[in-house]
Amino acid sequence: MALQHYQDGRLQQAQDVCQHILRRQQRPDAILILAKIAHEQKEFKVAVERYQQFLRIIPNHEPTHYNLSVVLRGTGTHRTRHRALQKIDHTRP
Repeated sequence: MALQHYQDGRLQQAQDVCQHILRRQQRPDAILILAKIAHEQKEFKVAVERYQQFLRIIPNHEPTHYNLSVVLRGTGTHRTRHRALQKIDHTRP
């Protein structure tokens, strides 16, 4: 349901559903949706925290490393962005 809200552009509803889910259990999909919402709303600090939270659960998720690097570029945190991009290179076979 959260994903459908997100895909349909109903960000507040998606955010509400994800937060409800996370009060009950740690679900990576809910964390990732919240990260993407924060990213789209230019809440970069929240986006970085959520992407990092997701990566602690699923460390080799290449698209999330890329998204994290994009957010970090937007915040001017180049050194951390470089480390995020390096992780992408190391996860490739």
